[in-house]
Amino acid sequence: MHDVSTAASDLAALVGRLELPAAVVAGQSWGGNVVVRLAAHHPEAVAALALVDGGWIDLSTQFSSWEECARALRPPDVDGLRPDDVRGFIEREHPDWSRTAVEATLFNLSVNGDGYLRRRLRVDRHMQIVRSMWEDPPWRDYPKIDVPVLLMPARSSDPVRRAAEALRAARIRTYDGADHDLHAQHPASVAADLLALAAEAST
Repeated sequence: MHDVSTAASDLAALVGRLELPAAVVAGQSWGGNVVVRLAAHHPEAVAALALVDGGWIDLSTQFSSWEECARALRPPDVDGLRPDDVRGFIEREHPDWSRTAVEATLFNLSVNGDGYLRRRLRVDRHMQIVRSMWEDPPWRDYPKIDVPVLLMPARSSDPVRRAAEALRAARIRTYDGADHDLHAQHPASVAADLLALAAEAST
């Protein structure tokens, strides 16, 4: 299953199997919701949290019904397109992204032997993730989290402010006007913010 609780449990199992110390854990978009669950239910694994334009996503407050949500957030069908088709689309939509960011984003897709694209994450599994963000918002986990939390939204919003107020040790670093994929658009700034959080967690 592709849902918040399963993903968080899988992360905790990996951390335990590798015998890793508590770490600064970052999650982007749905991944932000996942690492919130990880910190709430497996606090031994987390020294600090970085929520990169996610971790406060509650789709049930953004759409009037699941059907409306599913229609709006179903990903486009790219199977059968050529890599250059999607590369050109990304470059037009994100003219300030580096070539490295564009190529990294293309790795969300694989290329078959005939040179056509195919999703690595099938649409039905993508929609399981969307459904998880509809059914299982992160708010209930906030009271269980005691570690430092850095919220990194692409824009200011009420949900971000409410999340910061509900978390015991949170601060906001807003990237106003940025893309949802902050790590692709502003990699150096995101890296600097994560390093600063790591330094904070180690004191």
